[in-house]
Amino acid sequence: RASAAAVYKRSGHLRPPEVRARQPDSSMTDHASQLSTFAAPISFGKYLLVERLWVGPTIEVFRAKAEGFEGFSRTVTVSRLLPQVTHDDDLVRDFIEEAKRASHLHHANIAQIVDLGRVDDAYYVATEYVPGESLAHLVAVAGDKGPSLSLDLACHVIIKICEGLEYAHNRTDTTGHPLHLIHR
Repeated sequence: RASAAAVYKRSGHLRPPEVRARQPDSSMTDHASQLSTFAAPISFGKYLLVERLWVGPTIEVFRAKAEGFEGFSRTVTVSRLLPQVTHDDDLVRDFIEEAKRASHLHHANIAQIVDLGRVDDAYYVATEYVPGESLAHLVAVAGDKGPSLSLDLACHVIIKICEGLEYAHNRTDTTGHPLHLIHR
């Protein structure tokens, strides 16, 4: 199981696909309702959480600002384990190990991991933020206007996703051992 933001694929201006279903089940409705209860911005360690992008069963994902020396600022995505799962030592260990493995990935179609950390009891992974519309949004808009995405756009997106997956699958650590990343 990959960490929350470990292996996001991107293509040109596309942001990682959202995981929400078109017809949410009751658990997704609960998560979606949590999106509307977020009062931004919230200070979280060295990050300012600006917007909650997604809430799942184990993580929540934010658009955040990392601010530094002399006005330096960078927009990132912060994926934070939810408080109710931080007691699960196996899940926390997997989250940390997978983020460490995924930090070896440097490819145009994979958002880079820029930080892994803990604030109090909250574990998080920060990745580069890829602005733009999500793939789920593009598919939904195309569905509203007609049967689907254009064949050219669909092929382009699939090719870019495959390039990222092929790279991640074949990538090794610094000692030459496979990373054993699982894609979801």
